[in-house]
Amino acid sequence: MATLIQENGMKLSKGTHGVVVNHGMTTHGVPNHMVPDHEYCESGQTAQAAQQCPDTESDNHQPPAEEEEETPEIDIMINNVVCSFSVKCHLNLRQIALNGVNVEFRRENGMVTMKLRRPYTTASIWSSGRVTCTGATSEDQAKVAARRYARALQKLGFQVRFRNFRVVNVLGTCRMPFGIRIIAFSKKYKEADYEPELHPGVTYKLYNPKATLKIFSTGGVTITGIEMDIKNNTALIEALLLEELPDCDEASDAGVSDDEVENVQLPSPRGFDEIFERAIEDVLAEVPPSSPSNEDVLEYPINQVPTSSLPAPSVQPDLPSANNSSHRTNQRLPEPNRKWKKRDLSTSLPEYIADTGVVDDWFAHCTTPTDIFLVLIDDIVDNIVYQSNLYATQKSKVLNLKKEELLTFIGINFFMGYNTRPAWRDHYSSAPDLNNALICKTLPRDRFAIILSHLHCNDSSKMPSGCKDKLYKIRPMIDALNKKFEMVYHGTRELSVDESMIKFKGRSVLKQYLPMKPIKRGYKLWCLADQRGYIKKFQIYQGKDEELNTKFTGYGLGEKVVLELTEQDWSKGKVVYFDNFFTSVALLEKLKTENTYACGTIRSNRKGLPGNMLADSQLKRGDSDHRFSNLDIGYWKWKDNKMVHLVSNFHGNEEATVSRKEKNGTKSAITCPIAVKDYNMYMGGVDTADRLRALYCIDRKSPKWWHRLFWGLLDIVFVNAYVIHGLIMEQTTVKDFRRSVTQGLMTMKDASQKRKTSTDNTAKGGPSKRRKSDYSTIKDVRLARSVSDVQSAVERIFPLVYEFRKPHSPADEEKLRQRRAARSRAGPLPTEEKPLEQAAPQTDDPMHLVTLSDDDAWE
Repeated sequence: MATLIQENGMKLSKGTHGVVVNHGMTTHGVPNHMVPDHEYCESGQTAQAAQQCPDTESDNHQPPAEEEEETPEIDIMINNVVCSFSVKCHLNLRQIALNGVNVEFRRENGMVTMKLRRPYTTASIWSSGRVTCTGATSEDQAKVAARRYARALQKLGFQVRFRNFRVVNVLGTCRMPFGIRIIAFSKKYKEADYEPELHPGVTYKLYNPKATLKIFSTGGVTITGIEMDIKNNTALIEALLLEELPDCDEASDAGVSDDEVENVQLPSPRGFDEIFERAIEDVLAEVPPSSPSNEDVLEYPINQVPTSSLPAPSVQPDLPSANNSSHRTNQRLPEPNRKWKKRDLSTSLPEYIADTGVVDDWFAHCTTPTDIFLVLIDDIVDNIVYQSNLYATQKSKVLNLKKEELLTFIGINFFMGYNTRPAWRDHYSSAPDLNNALICKTLPRDRFAIILSHLHCNDSSKMPSGCKDKLYKIRPMIDALNKKFEMVYHGTRELSVDESMIKFKGRSVLKQYLPMKPIKRGYKLWCLADQRGYIKKFQIYQGKDEELNTKFTGYGLGEKVVLELTEQDWSKGKVVYFDNFFTSVALLEKLKTENTYACGTIRSNRKGLPGNMLADSQLKRGDSDHRFSNLDIGYWKWKDNKMVHLVSNFHGNEEATVSRKEKNGTKSAITCPIAVKDYNMYMGGVDTADRLRALYCIDRKSPKWWHRLFWGLLDIVFVNAYVIHGLIMEQTTVKDFRRSVTQGLMTMKDASQKRKTSTDNTAKGGPSKRRKSDYSTIKDVRLARSVSDVQSAVERIFPLVYEFRKPHSPADEEKLRQRRAARSRAGPLPTEEKPLEQAAPQTDDPMHLVTLSDDDAWE
């Protein structure tokens, strides 16, 4: 199926039974046994050839009447073969740098780089005797280059023993003989991930064989991340090649063809408002046979067509709505018989006599801000220490992390929040304008890097198969924090529910894009906070397909969030405020039955609202209109600069005044319902927490997606500790409180744990001494181990991308023919003139490379 193009001219790859892989190609470059019969008939050139294709399987197939066109081939280009070996002796890097040829000493990395011209490769040499060679384009070249590097070291006077040669990884690229509709491809296969704002290609993960491929619309494919045993997977790869393709003309799930999906142009974020309005106008323009009254029309949600004989559109617009349930099969609760009337009703809110402060038993011994912070994170620190040590053991390493050392590590990260550098390594730099002597004395650089790389919150080896929890890696931390936040603090009576964001611009299925928020990209959190800014409970949004608590079936996403966050406060007489994303009449009725009071803004098109309100044109600034249902649910329509819609299950129709600034700069008092004034007063709890968290947050990039969440949750712990400190101790600023907590954490590391070699070096303000073990090659590199691995990945992905191929243009066909003609004229490239064993002089030295047997050399 594939031709491997390398410098030494590799031949056609053969299957497990000695059959050339690219046999029996169709006109599209696909093996005949991989294309259904009806599609093979369509590729014929005459009607006679089409008639020869049977409807059912038979043993004898008639050949087509005309000669088939020359079949295109897939050229797999091997770009890089990385190998490693050991010389089993200590290497003096200074001696190599002074006496070697084409050698460069890299002090910042603690290694020497050496280059060869034939084959053109580069080697990284460490003093431990480990050598890594890159740049080869075949396995044979990698073997020759490795022996030549070992010979070069032997000539410099080192007692070299050539051992442990292995191919670490192979990187390959290829180009399919057709274009690929990557949008349709990513929609069909769940293993595909397409984020056009980050990368123009589709990332496709193969699990057996294990590989990661980058697929582009032009047909280019980059193969990385393979780690497999070719001998054990040969039969599997052959079975994958014989796999029958699905029908290429099959319609997509949304009822839109692949061509339409490919040519779709997404509007800007603000352009969705125009699409929203046009969709509503199209729905309202349809007149059902039985003309409903205006009041009935207002009963329908803005994104739901009334149940009537209206013709359903072929493609339903994906309109935003909080009433849509997170589970697609969720059915709305039946609507009760509500009767709205304009009447007088007084506010019914009993006196709140419960405690609104902290639980004294938890903070009786606290004398410093650090003690308060430790009360909140004591449980999770013990778990992180255990899981991090376990993770290091699973990777055959020794971490020996202690609780005090982890707290010091956290304190250093808090310190980096208000004493910033471009990168955390700059704090350990020897440059006088970047170096931070305090951090260098507290924890060595290498120890900091080891703790950061082995930080773990949960045992990934115990993850159940088919686990749908996308937050499994930090689930223990989330549960422990929610439990502790609820136990140590009562909170004020007035609570607020709102969304918060933790900034993240990397790649993750949990990342959300909110263009109207200050933090536009990141992880979205649902938070329950009190008036002071204390986060009592939070949830991390995992996507619309995430099934929330099954006890609250029949409610929309926003309604479920409020019910889950406030469930532990039911029957306590709490008052909850939330915005129009969460609010519905059914939600307020549910909370009232649980002795919980609620108030919030609401969208005017929500289901269940009265339809006999005054029109917007009839209201002036400061005017309002209200209705009360038979269940004492109040609905207000108040005119400020814009129209405001509000609902409450405890407010009456009393009025209050709010101050507003006029165009001439003066302030005037505007009348408003009492519900509006209370909403403006108590709704900002989550915003207060976000403001405190954003002042000196830990803002650092990381290759691990959950690190951003880990540091973001620690910032939430800090905000809660700051709120508690203001209640039981003297009020201070956020900066002084963070400095106090940081200094307390950074002094917890036991002095006996500091290594003498690191302390002597860092005491001068410079970086710690580098250890040899840091430069050993990682054994479990997730890259291809051989050229056959790359070819197997291409063979595995070819049937999948062929389904989404684009039709060839005459220009593309001409380019393919020219490429094949040039390749046939060039022929195979010449191999090495002399093997290494013949070029080397003979010697009786038992350590000489030439005298080594194959078993010794390639073990």
